[in-house]
Amino acid sequence: MQMEKLIKKQVTLSIFSFVLIGLLIIGTSVAYLRGVTTTSSYRSKIGKLDVLFTNGNTINLSTDPLEDEVAISNTDNIYNFQVKNNGEANEDGVPYTYKIFLSLENSNLNFDTRFIKYCLIEGEEGVDISSTAITSANCNPKSISTTTTFNKLLLTSKENLTTTTGKNSMYYRLKIWLSNTYDDMLIPNDVIGKNFNLNILICGQSGTSLSDLTSC
Repeated sequence: MQMEKLIKKQVTLSIFSFVLIGLLIIGTSVAYLRGVTTTSSYRSKIGKLDVLFTNGNTINLSTDPLEDEVAISNTDNIYNFQVKNNGEANEDGVPYTYKIFLSLENSNLNFDTRFIKYCLIEGEEGVDISSTAITSANCNPKSISTTTTFNKLLLTSKENLTTTTGKNSMYYRLKIWLSNTYDDMLIPNDVIGKNFNLNILICGQSGTSLSDLTSC
């Protein structure tokens, strides 16, 4: 009888140990996938894809409405970020395909979002454009929505980002502002002075094409 109790106790301890180890492994994996926050940048990992946001991935804009030409000429509200394939730079390296979105999460913009405008400058593979001036020549203003509401907008996509050293990165400059016009309409008074928050989101998958990237 005493021996049976001892065996049951050892089996129970063994099961508890396996469960505890499993929980530790899961907890470590979740913490890794969330990325690391620093005082000046935000870095996240998606598999072997590294995303570095120089000014963070959250857009918090509180500004007076501007004419598009004025907004483009100033240096406010510019978000630089880099997407890098950290796979092995050899025959075993797998290219990465991804999409970049502007997204509204957990809340609603309570005004006409057609007056929020943006432009995105995209470099060639491996070309750092983080200091490239935004001008009327390379910035074509677009509204984030053609309706009064907004949820998510596809900014751009990239198929098969290489693992080749020196060419395994794509650089982006996003400028966003509150415009005083949309088509022939002037901005209504209830939009002026509003704050809004948007997120830059990247989702992707290795070894696939854009047509097969359906999870985004």
